[in-house]
Amino acid sequence: ERYILELGDRSAVVRMSKIISRKVPIVSRWLSSLEAGMPIQPFNDLFLSPISLEHVVSSLAGCAYRGIVHISGQKQVSYAEFACRLAAGFGLSRDLIQPISAAQADIDLVHNPSFTRLDMGRTTADFGTRPQALADVVDSVVREASACPSPS
Repeated sequence: ERYILELGDRSAVVRMSKIISRKVPIVSRWLSSLEAGMPIQPFNDLFLSPISLEHVVSSLAGCAYRGIVHISGQKQVSYAEFACRLAAGFGLSRDLIQPISAAQADIDLVHNPSFTRLDMGRTTADFGTRPQALADVVDSVVREASACPSPS
């Protein structure tokens, strides 16, 4: 980041929270399983502040950022809650979502940040880019899937 910022006004460091699209492997696997009537086990103790690929592209295309900027989701949620929101957005059964902890999955989380949302105060004030609402992330993934259905 330091080297990029040394380029001055011609440069920006853009930090982003978790980018989500239909093609992100975990999202693709979840949706394929739920569509097939199979359960999924997303973590209830691992968190994200999702942003859609569509939001990232429109944010980057529409602004000449300078300095350090953040693009983030408005809300931090567990992967389990996000899976429930996705299922609802696609009209799939939430009964197939069986949240588990990383410990239950026998996974040792080396890095599990307790706060995943990035502060967008400066980015919003200086450039007008706002955090993306969770419902908008889900809507974007649904639109993407409708436009380009994944092969089954």
